[in-house]
Amino acid sequence: MKPEIYLYDSFKEWFVDELPKPKKVDLKFKTLERDITDKEILTDLQPTKTTLEELSYALNNNLFDKSCCYVGYIKDKSGVLRSVDVGWVAGGWNVLAYSVENPSEWGGWRQVFSPEFLSDALTTKNLPNELIINGIKYIKK
Repeated sequence: MKPEIYLYDSFKEWFVDELPKPKKVDLKFKTLERDITDKEILTDLQPTKTTLEELSYALNNNLFDKSCCYVGYIKDKSGVLRSVDVGWVAGGWNVLAYSVENPSEWGGWRQVFSPEFLSDALTTKNLPNELIINGIKYIKK
């Protein structure tokens, strides 16, 4: 049985009254380690944008855990990037939208959802054990 999905007025105003047909996606999740603003999330974690079709898939296919709250980033119908807040309340998923210019912070326990985090590509875990640059050998410790 598919869960109830409640789209709040802020979401409907900037996006749509009903979610579109789902598009399969493999979302990744990162738990915030501290209270943080949208601008900091976008800079530090560099989540790629999710689409409405991917959000629809996630909501209808148990990609979200009912015990967590989530934030992701989707462009609205005018092409403006918005933060999308997803949480399980009273038997259904609540979906709200906010301006990424909002100075409020997301709680450090919340999870960010995204098809990919570009910040992962910038970590040393993705480097080889040895790397030679301009004749200088670097060894990963």
